[in-house]
Amino acid sequence: MRVTLPPAARHIGAPSAAGALLAAALLLAAPARAQQLGSAVIPETITVGDIFHAVVRVADAGPAAVAFPDTLVLPAELELAGRRRVVRDTVNGRERWTALYPLTGWRPGQHTLPTTTVQLLAGERVQTASVRFPAVVIRSVLPADTAGLQPQPPHDVLGANRVWWPFLLAALVALALAAAGLWWYRRRQGRRPEVLPAVATVPPREAALAALDRIRRSGALEQGAYRRFYSDVSETLRGFVAALDPQLGPDLTTSELAARTRATGREGAARELIAVLQAADLVKFARRRATADAALADWERARGFVETFAAPAEPEQRAA
Repeated sequence: MRVTLPPAARHIGAPSAAGALLAAALLLAAPARAQQLGSAVIPETITVGDIFHAVVRVADAGPAAVAFPDTLVLPAELELAGRRRVVRDTVNGRERWTALYPLTGWRPGQHTLPTTTVQLLAGERVQTASVRFPAVVIRSVLPADTAGLQPQPPHDVLGANRVWWPFLLAALVALALAAAGLWWYRRRQGRRPEVLPAVATVPPREAALAALDRIRRSGALEQGAYRRFYSDVSETLRGFVAALDPQLGPDLTTSELAARTRATGREGAARELIAVLQAADLVKFARRRATADAALADWERARGFVETFAAPAEPEQRAA
């Protein structure tokens, strides 16, 4: 399977809703035999608080399924404005996968979206391609300053030759007297420092097992809601491994999680994790038709993984 990336990402934008729809329709419009991957920000210029879309499109994927990330990792100046939407259609005989991420921003200026990844799934083969977005320009809602006022330099109110050390000395003496008075008052009252009660926390393993049990009791399997079932199981596993090992963060793809788990010497754990997450990706993104028996087997596999997966050993333990 071949993924064709253009030398520079195709960035499109429009100042109006009609222009935005036209720009999205033209995204990756050039015909090609290999897979075509492109990105856009629609529109590229907005006002503070307005909603714009980061768009990723894959065309001519052939028999491969396309898996987009559930969300984007954004800088502090931008935030999500809704859930991701994936559209699969065919135009002029070309199959296209399109993911739209609604975003908004609150700080004026030019902001760059981080690079994201797209996976192409063909049977047991998984290929990952990087996608870069153009910058978005956020304009302020305030009008431009037309008064033409020029700020003046600061002036010395008390005079340039005033001696300051008596004032500083008096302030230090007052501070010392206040501290001594506070100490005397606390000693006289015999007050003890207040001890805050300890807050009980649930260990990650117990929390993950409880979450999996809730998913099983939710009735999703009996209702045939396999996509919701697999999404909940995948999210629980990702949160569990991230809590035990910060290097296995929830922003990693399935293949990246498996590679990092293998790098720590846990080949068996990586195999179990990748099996459940790949099955979930196929149901969520490739619309694979699942069965209750297969979903239950994947759930049991996920629970066994949570019961046996251990946090990485400390450096002293590894040396021993």
